[in-house]
Amino acid sequence: MDTAAPNNGSGNAGGDMFGGGDLLAGTTATGGENAGGDLLSMMGGAATTNTGMGAATSGAGNMMGMNAGFGGAAVGNAGMGGLPTGDMGMGMSMGTTTTVTTPTVPTKHDMIAYQDPNLQIHYACTKSESDPSLTNIIATFSSKIGSEITGVSMQIAVKQYLKLGLQPPSGTTLAPNAQGGIIQNFSLTNANQGEKPIVLRMKLSYNMAGNPQTFMATISDFPAGM
Repeated sequence: MDTAAPNNGSGNAGGDMFGGGDLLAGTTATGGENAGGDLLSMMGGAATTNTGMGAATSGAGNMMGMNAGFGGAAVGNAGMGGLPTGDMGMGMSMGTTTTVTTPTVPTKHDMIAYQDPNLQIHYACTKSESDPSLTNIIATFSSKIGSEITGVSMQIAVKQYLKLGLQPPSGTTLAPNAQGGIIQNFSLTNANQGEKPIVLRMKLSYNMAGNPQTFMATISDFPAGM
């Protein structure tokens, strides 16, 4: 889980987030309006070094072919008393077999993707049974304060090997202390499944008592293979 420092006010949403790079992006603010043009360069040209839970950083190498090695140890003939080794010798050959266990690919994963003093976002991730490259995610927004939060908007950018499908949210307002007050579904298709992990760049915006708040965070706490 990653927590980002805020950019207070509405005028500083772009500098760090939009800079040029190889990102594909999707967004929805109030009803599925697509601001993809603005998000195409979210994360800039920065490398996608993972900062989340350890499995995400090395999932690429572990999920591909694991070789099973077969070794052999030989014991030669042993001669005794000057007799020809052909008469008294005993030959042996022993082989060793290595059993390789294929890592289990997670089919479900729950995580707190983001939180700040005002709200929390929970991700419920499910791997498609028919398409291993597809992960469906339900994002649930909950309030942590006793006042209303309005204008809630989550924007997401991904690298080119990930295809993002972002659906409209169920609403844009969180009532005081509302748990699961907003739900938003999205999907990710990984063209390099098993080689490269899921990493998201998220921009979150909302209003507190009429004051715009903007936060940005990298989310990489996905298990290897998800």
